[in-house]
Amino acid sequence: MPYWMWLAMPRLFPEHLSGPGGYAALGISWEEGREMQVGFAKRKVGYLRVTGNCALCHAVSTPNGNDQAPAIHPFSGGRTTDIGPLLAFYRNCAQDPRFNPDEFFSEIDDDTKLSIADRLLYRYFLIPRIKRALIEDPAGVLLPAEIRAHARDPHSVAPLSDQQMKDLANWMKLEGQRPTP
Repeated sequence: MPYWMWLAMPRLFPEHLSGPGGYAALGISWEEGREMQVGFAKRKVGYLRVTGNCALCHAVSTPNGNDQAPAIHPFSGGRTTDIGPLLAFYRNCAQDPRFNPDEFFSEIDDDTKLSIADRLLYRYFLIPRIKRALIEDPAGVLLPAEIRAHARDPHSVAPLSDQQMKDLANWMKLEGQRPTP
């Protein structure tokens, strides 16, 4: 998913969210002070893009008192977040007649100044391609193939090697022993 589209969609299509708060309205956790919600990663591949990662389904947020932000726990066994509302949001946005370059540029221009080359890339390639893909399979736009396979059958595909899983488990034990600030 192109980053600037990902950023603009909740503002362009708030009526397709279940309430106020952007992606948080879809049950996606957001750690205070972070640019992106838990489970999303930004990467440059010719253009800035956003992809989902393991934390999208496996991170847990818990209340931390009335005046404090929720605590984010980076990994939990089993699926903890239902991404169905997120995928439905993407599909509904793509089916909206306002899902077009002019509408996106009106929102993106509030955040950044895209180069002429990027504007052409978005207008003639990215926006039309993402629109078709979100209508057909929104998970295919957001999630790498390994994570989609893991979501279909968690026991058939392990996105991490056995050693990586052991390292993650050890890291989590250490994190759980650290005092919270």
